[in-house]
Amino acid sequence: MIISVLNQKGGTGKTTTSIHLAMALGQRGFNTLLLDNDPQGSVGVSLRLEPNRLPDVLLSKNSLASALIAKDSVKVLTGGKDLLEVESRLHRQPEILPGLFREKLCEMRSEYTVIDMAPSRSQLNRAALFYCDTALIPVACDYLSLVGVRDIIEFIDEINRERQDPIRIQSILPTMYDSRSRISQESVKILREHFSHLVAEPIRMTTRAKEAPSHGKTLYEYAKRSSAALDYINFVDHFLQS
Repeated sequence: MIISVLNQKGGTGKTTTSIHLAMALGQRGFNTLLLDNDPQGSVGVSLRLEPNRLPDVLLSKNSLASALIAKDSVKVLTGGKDLLEVESRLHRQPEILPGLFREKLCEMRSEYTVIDMAPSRSQLNRAALFYCDTALIPVACDYLSLVGVRDIIEFIDEINRERQDPIRIQSILPTMYDSRSRISQESVKILREHFSHLVAEPIRMTTRAKEAPSHGKTLYEYAKRSSAALDYINFVDHFLQS
């Protein structure tokens, strides 16, 4: 299964969600690949891994086998600024867009591939969405993030009109949830009113989630008993059951 984690707004917990979904799947024994499709390269920065491994593969500068980085039980292809070169190539050669990821990653035999997408409607994101089976949408519990959810769904629908098999929206995942905050409570309520069964249990806000990347660690390593770490574990349990 190939899962895109996307939101066109930054600061929604997208990279944190991508990392913790992939790592939890790997810990459960699944052969898991984590791709960073963002020129900001936040996955590599968060885990202190060498950047630009994914663009090296997409631009045929390196073989897939040589580019993969092992992190715990997960294989990682980091992003970085060289993805802008891939973006430029897709603008020059739009005909390669639908099959780019499948062609370059066909050697990879993973049970789960998690893609941390850039916060944009870029050609790069379009190419990755043609490769995906399902989408996971993290949404921070604030008003501006709520407004953007329909835009993301419209973007997915736009891609689906060009696909034979539509991308399924796996979940809308509220993040940075503070049970004491009225806006957090109202945000989850509004999401459930509009998207009902798609809305997962929220990931609680914790300062540990902001601290962990500065140590190059996941929450499972840095603060495994923190509320967010436990929430991500529970989310992955429900994800696998569904």
